[in-house]
Formats: sequence, structure tokens, C-alpha cells
Amino acid sequence: MYTGSPPPDFRKPISEADKADGFIQPCDQHALMFGQDRRSPAVTRPVVRIRHYGDLAIVLPCTSKPPSNPSEFFELTAKHVMWKKLQDRRTFACSRYEAVEPSRLRTQIGVMPQPARIELLQWLKQRI
Repeated sequence: MYTGSPPPDFRKPISEADKADGFIQPCDQHALMFGQDRRSPAVTRPVVRIRHYGDLAIVLPCTSKPPSNPSEFFELTAKHVMWKKLQDRRTFACSRYEAVEPSRLRTQIGVMPQPARIELLQWLKQRI
């Protein structure tokens, strides 16, 4: 999680992109704000990488818990993601993007095809 002061404004690099990177990777949970209030701490959380910006990666944290506010989450369905291993649970990307150091991202677990990367970024741009 970016802890510098003041944080950079990531709206511009997101709005300038034409598609998301679309790589899904586990991220060290302690590097994210999303999920800090979990009852049972997790070591990692999947994230969708949107793009690199300077020395940081802009990501969307994911959850398997069905959201109470569906408009703030993008469901990663079978048409949106090619998982390296079979996924037997639903996954939702949160629109509250975060910036993390790339070293906090682990080996890729999924990738989004080009149409899904474009769709995800258009969805995100409507929310920033």
C-alpha cells in the first residue's frame, strides 16, 4: 500500500490507459487497505493489475464474498478470466484501486483476454 505523503493522484494514469494490464496475481494482504478488517487474516489477496505508474502497480483488490453493493464490483466471470487453475468460486474486483510495490505481487494466477481488459477499464473509468 502506498504510504507516502501526499499520495499521487492515480485518476489520470487510469483515465489515459486504453485497457487494463489484466494480470491477476496474489498480493501480500498487508500491502493493501482492502480487506484489513477481515476477522481471519489472510496472507494474500488476489488483485487485478491495471497498469504500472512510476515505481508502483495500480491494482484492483478482489474478493470472493458477494458484494452488498454490486455496482462497486466487477465480477470476473469465465468470459473475463482465464485462470491457471480451475476456480470453483466467484471472484469480484473492487473499484477502489490501490497502488502497491510490484515486489508485493506474486506469480500470476490468471489473465484477462483483451476484450475483458477493455471492458474492465471502461467500467473503472466510470467510477473514478
